Amino acid sequence: MYSTTNNKTDTNKIEKLISRLSPLLYNCDLHIDSRKVDNNSIFCAYPGVSVDGRDFVNEAIASGARCIIEEGNFNLNKDNHYYIENLRDIVGIIASTKYRYPTHVMKVIGVTGTNGKTSITNLLSQVYTNLGIIAGVIGTLGAGIFPDIEDYLSTTPDPITLQQLLFNFAASKASITSIEVSSHALDQGRVNGIEFDTAIFTNLTQDHLDYHKTMRNYFYAKEGLFHWRGLKNAIINIDDEYGRELYNKLKLVGSLNVLSYGINSGDISAKDIKVSLSGLSFTLVYKNEQLPFAVKIIGKFNIYNVLAVISYLLLYGLSIKVIQNLIGQIKPVPGRMDAIFTDYAPLVVIDYSHTPDALEKALLSLNEIKGNGKVYCVFGCGGNRDAIKRPIMGNIASTNCDYLIITSDNPRNEPPSNIISQIKSGIKTTNNYEIIENRKDAIIRAINMANSNDVVLIAGKGHEKYQEINGVRHHFSDKEIASWILENYRGIS
Repeated sequence: MYSTTNNKTDTNKIEKLISRLSPLLYNCDLHIDSRKVDNNSIFCAYPGVSVDGRDFVNEAIASGARCIIEEGNFNLNKDNHYYIENLRDIVGIIASTKYRYPTHVMKVIGVTGTNGKTSITNLLSQVYTNLGIIAGVIGTLGAGIFPDIEDYLSTTPDPITLQQLLFNFAASKASITSIEVSSHALDQGRVNGIEFDTAIFTNLTQDHLDYHKTMRNYFYAKEGLFHWRGLKNAIINIDDEYGRELYNKLKLVGSLNVLSYGINSGDISAKDIKVSLSGLSFTLVYKNEQLPFAVKIIGKFNIYNVLAVISYLLLYGLSIKVIQNLIGQIKPVPGRMDAIFTDYAPLVVIDYSHTPDALEKALLSLNEIKGNGKVYCVFGCGGNRDAIKRPIMGNIASTNCDYLIITSDNPRNEPPSNIISQIKSGIKTTNNYEIIENRKDAIIRAINMANSNDVVLIAGKGHEKYQEINGVRHHFSDKEIASWILENYRGIS
């Protein structure tokens, strides 16, 4: 019961710890943030990425904590101050116990990979909601019973928050939950204590190397989800080179039901793909069946996300005919190739593409549908994140659009000019870009430059409704600003 992939402490010790905690566990709050501790709290103290929770044990005691669980050599002999190794990997298991194992009563789908996680989890939630099934979702857009989603600050929340959310979903009678599982969450044990039924692998491209250092480490972190205790199904994009490696490994082990998908290969594939301003159409190929599909989402790369959803629905036992109808009903995911249509101004597309691969796919998709028009692009890179990708993205953007405006994204604690300079260093052209640091001004400039038959991509922030500058989040929505400009097309400068 207490074993998970990322747990390095033996099960016997975990059982003993939870047995000691049982008089308090169901009646006290569980915290990893000492600022939330009061006289009805259990405080878990362990080293994090930037701070060490053990430094705040005295503060938690002063706030009246009923119990301290601290990372250290195993010792349960001191009253209400216990020590255990690798506590970071165990907190989720403790929280799952406190909240009475919420994933026992629902199917949980974990979606991992660099790109596509948000689209897949939200499309799955749309489909199940349309079937009349209560569906939970946790990820970059927030968490909740679909479509009532509240914002959270990370793709995969901390382990206690995760179990609280899952407990609430269970109380709301959710029978299925889709979770975006980031590489950080896997590496840090945040999803430990969750019983995953199915894992989906989307792709792996350069991102988070500031944390993982190498692509192999990044891949190994993602791979961990597919060796999860109790996992039944794996769905893998084998058009991706890392997906093929993972697929071959899992087929050798033979303990999972493994289903592959791709445009060019896989158990489930697509052919006769057509792209337009109104959406996508393709022929689904599965076993001996071929069936036409149409979906109101733009961007050829979204075929992969739709195929992943179809793959899960087939595993779930739905017929292709039923799936065909469900896929025809889905709507674009906020901030993911989110198009604003008018009949008098350019098509404006808001997209979260903040990695080299995602930006290139978005631009290539828009080039396919631009006709005789031009593609304009507005983008920047986030501060205090992987700086290696900045010149790469500058090159991709300038190469794959007709005109580029480099701007600020979420600079966080970095000077925007430094980030922009690094983006600019990758640009090999000289005459198809300009720099406008103020993001609002950059969006105004791009939309006003473009004609009604052109396309403007505003990339990097997608659904976000803030811009983070020097640790402060200011209200800022690409979509709100673009909509306002389009309502006053060429009347604002």
